[in-house]
Amino acid sequence: MLHGETTTRSDLDPDRLAATLEAHGVGRLQGEADIWVVLDGSDLRKPHAQAMEHPQRVKRVDGPCLVNGYRTEAFGGETGATTPEATPAP
Repeated sequence: MLHGETTTRSDLDPDRLAATLEAHGVGRLQGEADIWVVLDGSDLRKPHAQAMEHPQRVKRVDGPCLVNGYRTEAFGGETGATTPEATPAP
Protein backbone atom coordinates (compact mmCIF):
# COMPACT_ATOMS: atom_id res chain seq x y z
CA MET A 1 0.00 0.00 0.00
CA LEU A 2 2.95 2.27 0.53
CA HIS A 3 3.64 2.22 -3.22
CA GLY A 4 0.09 2.82 -4.43
CA GLU A 5 -1.11 -0.77 -4.19
CA THR A 6 -4.62 -1.36 -2.90
CA THR A 7 -6.32 -4.26 -1.25
CA THR A 8 -9.38 -5.94 -2.70
CA ARG A 9 -12.54 -5.12 -0.81
CA SER A 10 -15.11 -7.81 -0.14
CA ASP A 11 -18.40 -7.55 -1.99
CA LEU A 12 -20.77 -7.21 0.96
CA ASP A 13 -24.26 -6.34 -0.16
CA PRO A 14 -26.46 -5.66 2.91
CA ASP A 15 -29.60 -7.13 1.33
CA ARG A 16 -27.82 -10.28 0.18
CA LEU A 17 -26.11 -10.69 3.57
CA ALA A 18 -29.42 -10.29 5.44
CA ALA A 19 -31.15 -12.79 3.14
CA THR A 20 -28.33 -15.32 3.63
CA LEU A 21 -28.45 -14.97 7.42
CA GLU A 22 -32.24 -15.24 7.43
CA ALA A 23 -32.17 -18.39 5.30
CA HIS A 24 -29.53 -19.92 7.59
CA GLY A 25 -31.60 -19.15 10.71
CA VAL A 26 -34.82 -20.49 9.20
CA GLY A 27 -33.01 -23.64 8.09
CA ARG A 28 -31.72 -24.28 11.62
CA LEU A 29 -35.17 -23.87 13.19
CA GLN A 30 -37.22 -25.57 10.47
CA GLY A 31 -39.10 -28.67 11.59
CA GLU A 32 -38.97 -27.87 15.31
CA ALA A 33 -42.18 -28.40 17.26
CA ASP A 34 -41.62 -25.33 19.46
CA ILE A 35 -39.71 -22.15 18.73
CA TRP A 36 -39.14 -19.44 21.32
CA VAL A 37 -38.42 -15.96 19.98
CA VAL A 38 -36.83 -13.42 22.31
CA LEU A 39 -37.04 -9.72 21.45
CA ASP A 40 -34.85 -7.11 23.09
CA GLY A 41 -36.00 -3.63 22.17
CA SER A 42 -33.61 -1.80 24.48
CA ASP A 43 -32.42 1.69 23.70
CA LEU A 44 -28.69 2.40 23.90
CA ARG A 45 -28.22 5.65 25.78
CA LYS A 46 -25.18 7.80 25.17
CA PRO A 47 -26.09 11.15 26.76
CA HIS A 48 -22.58 12.63 26.52
CA ALA A 49 -21.58 11.23 23.13
CA GLN A 50 -20.26 13.88 20.77
CA ALA A 51 -18.84 11.85 17.87
CA MET A 52 -21.57 9.29 17.22
CA GLU A 53 -22.85 8.91 13.66
CA HIS A 54 -26.49 9.88 13.24
CA PRO A 55 -27.54 9.73 16.91
CA GLN A 56 -31.22 9.51 17.65
CA ARG A 57 -33.08 10.88 20.64
CA VAL A 58 -34.15 8.20 23.13
CA LYS A 59 -35.79 8.36 26.56
CA ARG A 60 -33.61 8.68 29.64
CA VAL A 61 -33.83 5.84 32.13
CA ASP A 62 -34.44 8.17 35.09
CA GLY A 63 -36.70 10.83 33.65
CA PRO A 64 -38.89 12.14 30.84
CA CYS A 65 -36.06 13.92 28.99
CA LEU A 66 -34.42 12.68 25.79
CA VAL A 67 -30.71 11.95 25.32
CA ASN A 68 -28.45 10.87 22.44
CA GLY A 69 -28.53 7.19 21.69
CA TYR A 70 -29.82 4.51 19.37
CA ARG A 71 -32.98 2.42 19.19
CA THR A 72 -32.17 -1.27 18.86
CA GLU A 73 -34.04 -4.45 18.10
CA ALA A 74 -32.30 -7.76 18.68
CA PHE A 75 -34.01 -11.08 18.07
CA GLY A 76 -33.01 -14.58 19.06
CA GLY A 77 -34.66 -17.90 18.31
CA GLU A 78 -34.44 -21.07 20.34
CA THR A 79 -36.07 -24.44 19.87
CA GLY A 80 -38.30 -26.01 22.50
CA ALA A 81 -35.61 -28.61 23.14
CA THR A 82 -33.44 -25.97 24.85
CA THR A 83 -36.06 -24.59 27.22
CA PRO A 84 -35.79 -25.42 30.94
CA GLU A 85 -39.05 -27.41 30.77
CA ALA A 86 -37.62 -29.67 28.05
CA THR A 87 -34.21 -30.16 29.67
CA PRO A 88 -34.09 -33.06 32.13
CA ALA A 89 -32.79 -32.29 35.62
CA PRO A 90 -29.34 -33.72 36.47
